[in-house]
Amino acid sequence: MPNTTLKGAEFRATIGDVERDVFGKSPLYESWLTEVDGVPLGLATFFLCYSTFNGKPSLLLDNLFVQESARGLKIGEKLVTKISCRALELNCCRIELLVEKNNPVRAFYEKFGFPETADRVYGVGQ
Repeated sequence: MPNTTLKGAEFRATIGDVERDVFGKSPLYESWLTEVDGVPLGLATFFLCYSTFNGKPSLLLDNLFVQESARGLKIGEKLVTKISCRALELNCCRIELLVEKNNPVRAFYEKFGFPETADRVYGVGQ
């Protein structure tokens, strides 16, 4: 199956991957799609981690994407608000996300009270 593109964001995951990992027996994450008149305009994916220090789950916002043509329609704000409500429902101790230092979207998250932390992220693989 070819890669799927949500104008500006390329996904390597196949429909089979999503069906298994979101709708399967043991879902690994939640994914929310915002549509207007059947046209996908926004996407958010997140999953839970566990904080052994707090004895509670934390929510990691993995992807938040809004079509460029739909920016300014408050879709991103609505998705962040819904995700915050979901974190409360799940008794999460915090919401985390990763943003590159040079990404202007940082101002968007800071508006919602997400402060920059001094954590450094290390990783192996894609």
